[in-house]
Amino acid sequence: MVVVKSESGDHLAGLLGEVLDALSLSLRFNYSLELAADRALGYVFPNGTATGLIGRLQRDEADVAMAMMVPSNERNRAARYTAPVYSDEITILAAVPTDSGAAGSFGFLRAFDTTVWLCIMASLVVCCVFVAAADSERKAQGFLRRSAHHFLCLLSNLLQQGGGEDVRGQRYLAVRSLRVVWWLSALVLAYAMAGQMKACLSIRSEGARIESIDDLARRPDVRPLLFTNSILVAMLSSSDRAVWRSVWRMVERHAGQVSIDELYRPAHLAQVASGRAVVLSDRTSFRYVVGRSCGRYPQAQFYVAREPINTLSFGLLGWLRESGLMGLWTERMLPDWGRCAQRQRSFQPLGLKDVHATLVSAALLGSVMPLLVLMAEIHMGRRPQPPTVRRAKRSRLWK
Repeated sequence: MVVVKSESGDHLAGLLGEVLDALSLSLRFNYSLELAADRALGYVFPNGTATGLIGRLQRDEADVAMAMMVPSNERNRAARYTAPVYSDEITILAAVPTDSGAAGSFGFLRAFDTTVWLCIMASLVVCCVFVAAADSERKAQGFLRRSAHHFLCLLSNLLQQGGGEDVRGQRYLAVRSLRVVWWLSALVLAYAMAGQMKACLSIRSEGARIESIDDLARRPDVRPLLFTNSILVAMLSSSDRAVWRSVWRMVERHAGQVSIDELYRPAHLAQVASGRAVVLSDRTSFRYVVGRSCGRYPQAQFYVAREPINTLSFGLLGWLRESGLMGLWTERMLPDWGRCAQRQRSFQPLGLKDVHATLVSAALLGSVMPLLVLMAEIHMGRRPQPPTVRRAKRSRLWK
């Protein structure tokens, strides 16, 4: 819904404005537009009073309220909803700075994951200890000195240096096999790292995105923004899910509750563009607001999270509907309708009750019509007949 100000007054535009205009034309009624003073959809307090649009309906200050809102038990008791005109999802609006993937001084470490580097260092230490314990040529040296020597040799192999111990001088076959496997592993890792570094230099990697409410909970430094007295406030604050409670604590810590007319102010969009904040609202408003103002932030790439906030219940309901279980449970709940709409599958000769109407109609037509004709003839016969004069015929005499 968009409120457009003009000289003739405020009027609605957008989806709900088109719907209201179509209703006024088809039902032939006039309307005047008034906005809620607090610019809120409606929050019902424990004492029963409501704010925003719901409060104006409750106090009989308006006849119809049009907005994108989520039905709740409290709102249903305060006002009556019509059939849904449009459905949308509550999700997350975020942005990734375009320079977030630039390589730093230690960008070469991003070629492998942290677990890969930890495994390499652990295997280096284990191989060093094993080779130092099996070294028979340097028994006179201490264990730590032997370990340091072999550590430098194995590290030089890892860094693609050809120096090191000659495997033929080793006494134990296991040690020689271990050194050969280490060389081969170092060669494979070197080629893999070279390929990863070429890819990192050719294609700039993008920063991590926030695709769900779980990803947002793992970013405690991000500021979640939502408008005051929305359904999200009740959902997050009273939820028993640990992730939702964590997001609500982030909202309280960063003062994320703002009024609905300040949710998309330029300062907040600048925070979203820099990656320091996200907006929790519906997808349609994201497309409308960001589509009109994204040109002001060329250094950011805006996106909408893939998963809606309440994706768990929506997904389960979708699975139940698509699997056919909803239809099966409905058939189990309802009685057998086939007995009420059973069709005749065999043909039987017609009885007296089947042709009763035909016989009655034939009897009526066969008795009433002749009786009426007979009465008409009797009536016509009782009328006096006028006298008749007969003319005599002259006969000709033939002579």
